[in-house]
Amino acid sequence: MSWECIKNITIKKTRKPHKCVCCDRTIPAGAKNIDYYCGKSDGWFQSSYRCNWCEDNWYNLCDGEYMLDFWECLKYYIFPELFEKYIDCECTDKQGFEGCIEPKLKGDYLIFECEDCNKIWHREYMPMAHGGE
Repeated sequence: MSWECIKNITIKKTRKPHKCVCCDRTIPAGAKNIDYYCGKSDGWFQSSYRCNWCEDNWYNLCDGEYMLDFWECLKYYIFPELFEKYIDCECTDKQGFEGCIEPKLKGDYLIFECEDCNKIWHREYMPMAHGGE
């Protein structure tokens, strides 16, 4: 797979919402300093946006040239201690079934929440836009 960059700019303030190519969160309208990329990949034109958090952590999300799976990168390269620490929930003993901590992206946060009892064990701030309104 080859990539030829045609345009790489930073948008001062977005006029409408866009999807981040890495984390798939919606970058809101009015977000500041969002990176926009336009190029050709294997003969096809492609354009994409990256939220501020993904742009700041880009080298942890890719292995030089290719984008790795976003969740695998979070688990093994960016927050390995968090993913190891929050595996099981106490509700296993209390309710008689397995409590499982599921990481989810909600707005500007990575949240570790039990799928069974909905207890939030940890919130990690991952801003989509720095200095946004």
